[in-house]
Amino acid sequence: IDSTPTVNDAIPTVIDSTPTVNDAIPTVIDSTPTVIDSTPTVIDSTPTVIEQFEDVEGNAELLSDPDMDVETLQALTGAWSPEFKKVVWDRLTLGTQQRLKKLKLQSG
Repeated sequence: IDSTPTVNDAIPTVIDSTPTVNDAIPTVIDSTPTVIDSTPTVIDSTPTVIEQFEDVEGNAELLSDPDMDVETLQALTGAWSPEFKKVVWDRLTLGTQQRLKKLKLQSG
């Protein structure tokens, strides 16, 4: 193999690296996000204010205890608002409601 340098080997090759006008302007791709209707659908399953802060079912269950006495009834329901009492009362069976009415009448 002939390794003698030629005239072309002595002259460096220059590649034009001067930026063109197009190189100075960045390519912009549409980066605007596509908005899909993300508004949640509201279903009216929100509990009432009373149900949000109190355990309606748990209290109804406590009142359903056949061994409930007057002192326990008063201790349990004494601080309840009339609205909360109604919500809990509506969860009770007719038999429990009648038993509690009798209990309350006995207490005077």
